[in-house]
Amino acid sequence: MLSMQSKDYHLLHLLEDIWQEICQFLEPSDINNLKLVSKSFKVAMDSPKLDAVWMPYLNRLHALDPSISVVIPKDKTIQQVFVEGIKKIKKDQEAEFRHFYAYGLEVSSKSHEYRNILGMELHAILNKQTDMILDALSSMHDIDKSMGTLKILEANDRTLNKINEKLIEGKIANLKDSTLDLSGRRLTRLPAQIFQNKDTKDVLQQIQVLNLSNNQIRFIPKEIEHCVSLNELNCSDNKITFIPATIANCKELRSLNFHSNEIEELPQWLMNLTPDCIVDFKSNKIQAIPLSLQMKFGVAWAKNICESKELEFDGNTETSTPQSTVQSASFDELTTLFNLISGYLPKYSLKNNGNGFENEAASSMGNDQGNNGDCEKRENNDPKKRSYGG
Repeated sequence: MLSMQSKDYHLLHLLEDIWQEICQFLEPSDINNLKLVSKSFKVAMDSPKLDAVWMPYLNRLHALDPSISVVIPKDKTIQQVFVEGIKKIKKDQEAEFRHFYAYGLEVSSKSHEYRNILGMELHAILNKQTDMILDALSSMHDIDKSMGTLKILEANDRTLNKINEKLIEGKIANLKDSTLDLSGRRLTRLPAQIFQNKDTKDVLQQIQVLNLSNNQIRFIPKEIEHCVSLNELNCSDNKITFIPATIANCKELRSLNFHSNEIEELPQWLMNLTPDCIVDFKSNKIQAIPLSLQMKFGVAWAKNICESKELEFDGNTETSTPQSTVQSASFDELTTLFNLISGYLPKYSLKNNGNGFENEAASSMGNDQGNNGDCEKRENNDPKKRSYGG
């Protein structure tokens, strides 16, 4: 029989695909526990060579919160991104728990007042809704512990989805026209399940106006694309940080309101909206406008839909570019902008010196055609990020 030391030694020499197989049967919490009892296991699991085994776990986090990216920055490991993501989701779930718990207590404490104002029938509905919320919250786990396991966070996610579904289903069941008003409903999310449940899916495909304003929603699910008749979407006064590109598949959309949220940049999918669509991203955290949007709609358009004090532009012309955008733009985009402004191709290539782009004399100053061919394309070879799928 091998000694424990020999077993540990052999752990270090297992092939990567074997580790992949092993981790299919382990939860992240199991891995952490094994790292505590085996030094060799810890060394192996913390090795950069095995970093990819954390990708399935990160994909599970992305399924819970699509704002958690599966594109890994160069200066981080997948494991680090996973740990950051699990902390974020736990923090968000705790906030949702407190939100609904306070709501349930508020309704319970005002039970007699609601009965007198609303009548017995509505009072009974509110009491039933309150009981559902408090009962559901009682099934949540580890809400006060320093770190919940991934399985526990997934279970809590299902509970929070259930609460939000129940708050929405009543409004959908009583819908009498093409407007679904969910404003001020204490929602913390728009569950994907309501777009898959047959009882609600058919209704959502017919609605033309969806009002989600004045809630606590953090992101819009990609299933929003099932609202194929949607003409107006109002998501103002929420906590939204992520909007899926699938929203552009709502071809009838003519009004899009994300006023007063926590969005940090305008999404590229705005390019796919119809020119007559009214867009509002005022009172967010936007500091830069994607160059492609500036080129299509102009800086004046960008300023109008954002009105952010942090938003900075160089110059006042329609083709002016924010400095922060220039530093992150691809070479192809900058070349196109240069051609758009000047009407001819440049004799200089642009080189990133670490503080933005600067002109660099091309190797053959006398050959314009050669200079254009020497331009380095950066967009598809960005060294700052790498993706492991999603």
